[in-house]
Amino acid sequence: MRALIFTIFFASQLFASTLNPNTGRGFAKNEINVLISPTDCTGAGFSTATFRDLVEDAADDYWNAVATADLQLKVKGIGNIDIAGQSHNDILNSGLVPNNTILAGCNQTFASSTTLGGAVMKCNGDNCQAVLIINSGSESAMPDQDRNTQIAVIAHELGHAIGLGHTELSHNLMYYSVSGKTQTWLGQDDIDGVTYLYPYDEPALGCDFLPILGAMGTINDISNDDDSNFPGGFMASLLIGILLAGVFSLPKNLKKLFV
Repeated sequence: MRALIFTIFFASQLFASTLNPNTGRGFAKNEINVLISPTDCTGAGFSTATFRDLVEDAADDYWNAVATADLQLKVKGIGNIDIAGQSHNDILNSGLVPNNTILAGCNQTFASSTTLGGAVMKCNGDNCQAVLIINSGSESAMPDQDRNTQIAVIAHELGHAIGLGHTELSHNLMYYSVSGKTQTWLGQDDIDGVTYLYPYDEPALGCDFLPILGAMGTINDISNDDDSNFPGGFMASLLIGILLAGVFSLPKNLKKLFV
């Protein structure tokens, strides 16, 4: 009975975050530049200059504020990389996005007006780039959101841009939702995920073991949210718990071999 209780407790402690499917990792560096595209954001409900301020607030209020993660998103000024009419992959494959940079901007390439934004990350060795786009189409729902929600939407997409996927736990910023962003805070799962990707005193790639545990897996971006993308991390965690519980239930003379 004690072994069963230990197993359930251990399994429940592992988080349910997933990794960005394009990379399965974070940036190689812990200081990441965020560059703003000059593309018009009027359709999203704000000017390009205001968008820059929203991105900075999203970075500082959310991911830069995680004390356990060695991560700093450095929001720069408005650059000259125009992303009008281009998809995430078009922009990433253009070679225009500098290494170690997230390019953030607005355009009208989204198929659905209910999609508020999306982000895609790409790495070639240690050279990583990401593109974050907010929907500025004529029917975009972004202008209907208040400022705090707009910041949360951008923070959610920044989470994808730095390597995080969605979480199954609803009380978290990275929770997948087809009805818009309602979580305007970081939950423990968000904090655990970014801490694994960007730990102190460890390389930023030190999360490669997580898929082995089943705690991380593939995701789709917020533009294609569904609940079929999660890898059953709980079951993998449960198996680990069973193994550890077996060690704790061994006779004392055998247990010494494992301690």
